[in-house]
Amino acid sequence: MRDDFDFLKNLCARAAGVRVADLECPTRGHAHVAFARQLLCYLANTMLNLNYATVGALVGRDRATIRHACATIEDRRDDGAFDMFVTSVEDAVRSAEAAASLRPCEMVPPTRSRRGRPSTEARA
Repeated sequence: MRDDFDFLKNLCARAAGVRVADLECPTRGHAHVAFARQLLCYLANTMLNLNYATVGALVGRDRATIRHACATIEDRRDDGAFDMFVTSVEDAVRSAEAAASLRPCEMVPPTRSRRGRPSTEARA
């Protein structure tokens, strides 16, 4: 869970153009930092299925603040451009989850030399 949350924190910081350290700051910070933190809380709640208390513990805020952050992002999604932005971040999370679940294939064919014969590495 913590690794997933840290990945999400890095992704939200990058998407909002802030530093990860800004998200971890105990004060509210500038509006763009507060927005990035709200986005992080919203995605942790909706995509990682973490409850408000757990998200609050991870970001150093109480559960009422997390509930407000989630409601704020949800309300702003009525704006089409904002919804597209949040959807693109959600898609990035899903893509990363899909990539992380890939397993190496045991059926990879042996490498071939230029003449079409198996290379010496494949014969060993």
